[in-house]
Amino acid sequence: MKHIELFEDWSLSKQDMKELNYLRNEQDPTKIKELKEVIGKDFSDNYSSTGRSILVDIKKVRGVWVAITKEAQSEYNKQKPKKGERTATIGITWNAFFF
Repeated sequence: MKHIELFEDWSLSKQDMKELNYLRNEQDPTKIKELKEVIGKDFSDNYSSTGRSILVDIKKVRGVWVAITKEAQSEYNKQKPKKGERTATIGITWNAFFF
């Protein structure tokens, strides 16, 4: 029987981790302002079970700006959105909308 490798074994490089940490910690006032202008709109969200989320609010939690999101129905699958809201970082949410 032939062995077939289905998935590559990979890990993030130090540079990738550095860039990801930057996005998690970003508090750029311009990006916060731009996100406030798109509250109520949906976006592609890799962290959502449906692949889509709606930006509900931008607010400060314990001195740090965060995005409040909730899952949205997607036209690409039949998965029902999970109930409730979650917090997401400004950098990653901004990146999902504008990059």
